[in-house]
Amino acid sequence: MFPRPVLFLWLVLAAPLAAQDRFRATLDGDQEVPPVATAAGGWAEFTLNTDGSLGYRVETWGLSGTAAHIHTGTAGSSGSVLFPLAGGPESWIGVTPPLAAADVAALRSAGLYVNVHTVAHPGGEIRGQIDASPRVFAAHCNGAQVVLHNPTTETAEGRLTVDDDRSITYHVESATYTGYAAHIHLGGPGVNGAIVFALQGGPLVWSGTTAPMTPEQFTIMQAGGYYVNIHHSITPGDEIRGQILNQGERYGFGCGAAPRLSVDGATMPGAPLSLRLDGGVAGSTGVLVVSTAPASGALHACALLAAPPFVRQFPVQLDAAGAARIALQGPDLPASADFYLQFGARPGQSSNAVKLRVEVF
Repeated sequence: MFPRPVLFLWLVLAAPLAAQDRFRATLDGDQEVPPVATAAGGWAEFTLNTDGSLGYRVETWGLSGTAAHIHTGTAGSSGSVLFPLAGGPESWIGVTPPLAAADVAALRSAGLYVNVHTVAHPGGEIRGQIDASPRVFAAHCNGAQVVLHNPTTETAEGRLTVDDDRSITYHVESATYTGYAAHIHLGGPGVNGAIVFALQGGPLVWSGTTAPMTPEQFTIMQAGGYYVNIHHSITPGDEIRGQILNQGERYGFGCGAAPRLSVDGATMPGAPLSLRLDGGVAGSTGVLVVSTAPASGALHACALLAAPPFVRQFPVQLDAAGAARIALQGPDLPASADFYLQFGARPGQSSNAVKLRVEVF
């Protein structure tokens, strides 16, 4: 017997046509004030448009909502309703009227939250604080991403975090590649662009915090429009480069309630992935498969399933609590691609499925 299905999805966002800010929230009963004991949950994504309106999508599972709202209030406190949301009882999709300047400031400082009300919990059954998304990024630097294609085998790894004021705290490090300068540039894959920020440090480690980005710059970063490069000399192309990529946001769709399969990790090949299985039968064994293709049909209302050819497949033993923790390396794919992980992929049995977007340059 396997856990019931819940789907988690990582999104790579397309470059927007106008300046926007993206936000997200994960909803559960623990964030309600006071906390609510419930197996229900959900996720929400928001886009702050140039006219000040807020586009929203809220998806829930394990409940039938009577209403959903955006409220003012920081984590651990209750606040007044700012906007009611259109939809229900499981999904709410729409656009709010323009926010006042004070409400935009609250949004940017995690001062708004979304919650969903039910008959059993009229004050709210699940809630999630709205925060900027994504905030954590990484860059895998090598010669292959250089526009002139540097044949070097040298590499560097970078981790970048966007702070509350939109400054970027960064750490870029190579074991052996010495550089005289390093920068964050504007530009998508295969495109050279202007320097946005010079990085501090060298010749092997570059670490520090940039000046705050504008909302437009944060939008570009969210969409994968910046890269890091390290210059070894002044010769054009004598450098290594890495696209700055979102490190993954977890989303759950309503194809089942907890227990679930969840995954945290990077969206780049070779980067570590941490898988967690919860709620299975104690001591049981299931099959975990990794594939580059989805199945055409749904199983137990879960639309996304792995299909042959399988990159990897192996048995997983659940412990006495019906759980398992698994560490994986991202598959080494030949090009940018989606790939799929699934636990319990057998006809007639419950299943979990995960879709990841891997960017290979």
